[in-house]
Amino acid sequence: MVGRSAGRSISRHFGGDWNAFEQAVKDGFDFTILPDFGEIMHNNIYQWYADEEEGKLWRPLLEHIIFEKPANKKSSVFLKK
Repeated sequence: MVGRSAGRSISRHFGGDWNAFEQAVKDGFDFTILPDFGEIMHNNIYQWYADEEEGKLWRPLLEHIIFEKPANKKSSVFLKK
């Protein structure tokens, strides 16, 4: 129940680091502090993470995924004359 926008928000908050996200879940991180995250989304993350049947589907994939931390993007400024 976490879409692309929320997934990007989570990724930004944890710097694209799966281990940081996973540790936050284990430590009881309050996802409601993220923009546009309410209690329902917060609870959905914890339910998904704790669901053993779901884990059988996605945990093996972690061995085949490389998480790349996003590069710092330099903003370009164009000035009109």
